[in-house]
Amino acid sequence: MAKLSRRRVKVPENLPALSNQLAVNPSSDWPNLSAWRRLVFAVSSVLGILVLLELALWACGVQPASARRDPFAGFTPQVSHFQVQVDATGQGIVTLVPNKRDSLNDQRFSRHKPPDTFRIVCLGGSATYGRPFFDHTSFAGWLRAFLPRADPNRKWEVINAGAISYASYRIKGLMAELSRFEPDLFIVYTGENEFLERRTYASAFNTPELRAQRRRAGQPVANHCPHRASPRVDRAAQPR
Repeated sequence: MAKLSRRRVKVPENLPALSNQLAVNPSSDWPNLSAWRRLVFAVSSVLGILVLLELALWACGVQPASARRDPFAGFTPQVSHFQVQVDATGQGIVTLVPNKRDSLNDQRFSRHKPPDTFRIVCLGGSATYGRPFFDHTSFAGWLRAFLPRADPNRKWEVINAGAISYASYRIKGLMAELSRFEPDLFIVYTGENEFLERRTYASAFNTPELRAQRRRAGQPVANHCPHRASPRVDRAAQPR
């Protein structure tokens, strides 16, 4: 059998002094580096768990709430009402964004206007939408049915972009969005939702993003909610 050799390990004479220096001076390089490494490991672990959770939800088909409903309710241009998709022939088709289906009729039209076509876009609130029914019973639906009979020599296209409870503030943004799709005429029927919109979406009007938009547009940024205290009435002064 091989003989085991024993060797003495010589301990550096300055090891106790070095240990005392690390204990007394906590601001040395090694403790700082160790804390930094622990911080990086902790942050990386948390981010890794969140990424894995997002991938698991995506694999299960779970969609964010914004995919079903617009959190800004149409008040910001960052969330579009319409999207452009490419069909099997490679043609761009404009369709309604899914999270807007509670407010607008589902419309579908080509990204580029067909030749010799007169494209009309109808804008407004519930009356333009066709409420309490839908697009076919709205004035946009009647225009779509009657214009070819009034002038069969022209190709007519009527897009109903009426949105439930939309007032002029949101209609203006919707018009700017639809102006990219080569309309020939806008028909705007609005005015009945001005106070309703301010009352229903008072909290949305006071979000930092919308306040910044009104500030850039030169509009007042104060609370636009029409709730005001009722005037006090001196009942003793009223005639009996």
